[in-house]
Amino acid sequence: MHTRNRVLAVALLVGLSPAVAAAQTPAPPPPSTPPAQPAQPAPRPAREPEKTPDGKTVYPGPKGKKVAFPLDLYDESADGAAQIREGIERAKRDNRRVLVMWGENRCGFCSEMHDLLTWEDVRLRDMLNAEYEFVKIDIGKFDKHLALAESYGVHLVPKAADPRRGTPEIKAMGAPSLNIIDTASGRTVAVLAGNEALAKPMTMQRVYDEQKLLAFLADNRPDPLLATAVLSDTLGSAARADKSALVWFGEPGCAACAALGAWLADPSVAALLEPSFVVAKIDPQRMTNGRRVMDRVTGKNGLATPWIGVIGGDGKPAGPEAAVESPLTAEGRAALRAALLKHGRGIDPAALDGALAKLHAPEPRP
Repeated sequence: MHTRNRVLAVALLVGLSPAVAAAQTPAPPPPSTPPAQPAQPAPRPAREPEKTPDGKTVYPGPKGKKVAFPLDLYDESADGAAQIREGIERAKRDNRRVLVMWGENRCGFCSEMHDLLTWEDVRLRDMLNAEYEFVKIDIGKFDKHLALAESYGVHLVPKAADPRRGTPEIKAMGAPSLNIIDTASGRTVAVLAGNEALAKPMTMQRVYDEQKLLAFLADNRPDPLLATAVLSDTLGSAARADKSALVWFGEPGCAACAALGAWLADPSVAALLEPSFVVAKIDPQRMTNGRRVMDRVTGKNGLATPWIGVIGGDGKPAGPEAAVESPLTAEGRAALRAALLKHGRGIDPAALDGALAKLHAPEPRP
């Protein structure tokens, strides 16, 4: 009766009728019959971790991603101080600042931060590309570049308080941590500890707080330049040096603009142009009045970037041959060659042809 009553009670809980449950109740075994032992499942073979063709171990990451360790984010052989110096020089060309991410190649949080900044969140990606030069510095097993990080206000390891010196306790900021460097002063203007950027609550679908990262980048970007002042200064410098003004227009998110900017910054190209031209860039998107200046200089409204031309003292192209639209096409390179030879002094045509051979349209994205 005890067994039957228990089965009936369970049947009521799971929705079976008492009659059905009673019919399904097995008879109790004889007292001398030992209870049957359930068969033990065969042990599962140990699962080998997934590997990449080059031998890296793959682990599950946030948002269903797979992450292969060690990462390829950080150059473990690079000199961090040199990385920052070079980043500052690149950032100066476009009135940008340097964003440094301190971390290492066995850091899953570093992988997630990098993905979020560079492609997952379009707002962060566009802000980063437009306003910052991104530098990643390896800290090893918290045993590399620690003094360099400290010099920029990034405390990667804790420090006890020192009453004799009056220094307070310093808590570790964690990896990755970020700092922003102003190119004019070479000093840090803002720091964001990795543990301060975490989402609350943190989940596998949201590790970092995107809004906090966006505010960090937006609040510490450089002040925009005034396009009219850039053009005026360029024309004045060219006149004083008895050179011509070579002005080009480019903006963020334009692959052709990036290619033209990299070509003009190439040391061999810069050396070829320097005796004849003062070169300046105007960004119609980031500079105040930039689009208005571009429309006025080109004589056309709403032209696409990039555009390059030799500009006379009146702020207009020095002649019909001096204005070059789409300089990365074959026709554009030929037009640029003609403009540089006519308005430059003593430029070797063969050397210019060699330089122009480096100027290519970017490969289309797949």
